[in-house]
Amino acid sequence: MTSLWLLLLGLGAVVFGLVVPRWHAFLAMILAALVVALATPQTLLEAYAQGQEALGKWSPEQVASFLKKDGPARVMTAFGETCGKMGLLIAMASIIGRCLLDSGAALRIVRSLLGLFGQARVHLAFIFAGFGLAIPVYFDSVFYLLMPIGKAMARTTGRDYLLYILTIVAGATMAHSLVPPTPGPLFAARELGVSLPMMMAAGGCLGLFTASTGLLWALWANRRFTIPVPEEDGSADPTEIDSSTLPSLGAALVPILIPLGLISAGTLGLRGWFTDPSMALTLGALAGLLLLRRWRLPGSPPTGEAVQAAIMS
Repeated sequence: MTSLWLLLLGLGAVVFGLVVPRWHAFLAMILAALVVALATPQTLLEAYAQGQEALGKWSPEQVASFLKKDGPARVMTAFGETCGKMGLLIAMASIIGRCLLDSGAALRIVRSLLGLFGQARVHLAFIFAGFGLAIPVYFDSVFYLLMPIGKAMARTTGRDYLLYILTIVAGATMAHSLVPPTPGPLFAARELGVSLPMMMAAGGCLGLFTASTGLLWALWANRRFTIPVPEEDGSADPTEIDSSTLPSLGAALVPILIPLGLISAGTLGLRGWFTDPSMALTLGALAGLLLLRRWRLPGSPPTGEAVQAAIMS
């Protein structure tokens, strides 16, 4: 079985796990890993091990140990190595994102962008808000935050509902797909040997370009298709939250700027434990928790539950 067929087999296992038994994505991916591990022929394993040895990454003892392991053992070993390399980064980034949401900091950032661009250019505010927030916050959470605001703005203007929604999707999708510390680009950076600051810079530049093409599509689609503005559905409207209960823009940006600044300082030559990406994100998470202690949106869970939910996500 070739590598391409193994890739397709793994994708099929993920889709099956998500669609048929409707498992959590984690379980579906574990299933796919086991299926691929069990289906991989010994010849491919030997070729991979020999390649690692030729590159000087593995010793002969490591090659022999790898070839002795069965499929499930290889999955568990790889899972442990991945968690060791990326687990803390993802966990701290998740805590930062959750604190931004529950404290109202994310809402403050969105409102500031809306005020900056004005009502005539709301779609630009949405694409920048979606892109910026999807870096520390997971895509689905950004979508749940911005969608009600997009609906409210569409009811206010009476038009451009499709434009608002598509710009939210374009901005958030590109950042989530290309800019660490979201898991996908973070894993790609680790596997390709690209430093986290370089991946953030390159992913940010590429993401802004691709989001711009999404903006062009949204402008065209908004003129081509007409989607009625949805009626009130009784759900909570973020636009009704009093701005005086939200953190200031400066305070809202602190959990984002701390890790960004420290990681950038490490790239420029400053050395210290605090410039390590894991520690930089940990300091950002601590700042987020302090922010959450001072400000909290109505209905938000206690801090302990918020942290637990962030790590489990």
